[in-house]
Amino acid sequence: MFSSTLFTPNNKKNYEIIQVGKLECNVIIGYYKDSAIIMKGKIDYSDSNSHLKIKRRYYKLESIEEKDLVYRGFDLVTCED
Repeated sequence: MFSSTLFTPNNKKNYEIIQVGKLECNVIIGYYKDSAIIMKGKIDYSDSNSHLKIKRRYYKLESIEEKDLVYRGFDLVTCED
């Protein structure tokens, strides 16, 4: 018997990010060859929890050479338009 769970952002709460501004970041969602698959994101600290909002429908491949990566855990992760 095969069992699987549907992937949603809430299943994964730890991401590598590249900080762009105080609240904006680029979220690394995977790797392809020598590049990272990056989606734009925003971090919301409006309450006691950290909320990562990933922008849907936009991604790019980008080299992460000489970029500062931060591995962060978030209380809530969602995808938004």
